[in-house]
Formats: sequence, structure tokens, C-alpha cells
Amino acid sequence: MKVHECMEISRPVLEAMRRVGVRLDDVRYLDMYKRFLSMKRDCLKVTYIAEKLSEEYNIKPRQFYYIVKKMESVIE
Repeated sequence: MKVHECMEISRPVLEAMRRVGVRLDDVRYLDMYKRFLSMKRDCLKVTYIAEKLSEEYNIKPRQFYYIVKKMESVIE
């Protein structure tokens, strides 16, 4: 499959993601977000989770909160 074919097939999804500010690079944070949800279900404090995962993924805690907010945004 060529790049343009993949983009054509995925066009509606890609356009919706672009509208809410999702970049293709953000896919690398999916596992981090899943771990965040798991840790939150285990009743850990969000501040602790942010510190732990931001250190593990080598990002700043503020960026962690931005990523979580983006992951939780609704695509219309």
C-alpha cells in the first residue's frame, strides 16, 4: 500500500483528528495514557501519576497534563 492510498482510506479519521489538534506523533503517548487510566483506576493520585509517567516518558509534567487533556477531548 502506498502512503496516499493509506491516507485516502483514513481521510475522515485523519481530518477529524486534525480538527481537534491531534498530531500523528501523538500515537507514541497511547501506552502512557493507558497506563494513566490503569493507575487512576487503582486510586493513585493524579499528581503522583503525572510525576511518575512524565519521568518515565521523559516529558515535563505540564506536557503530561496537556497530553491527557488532548486524549480525553471529544472528536465531533
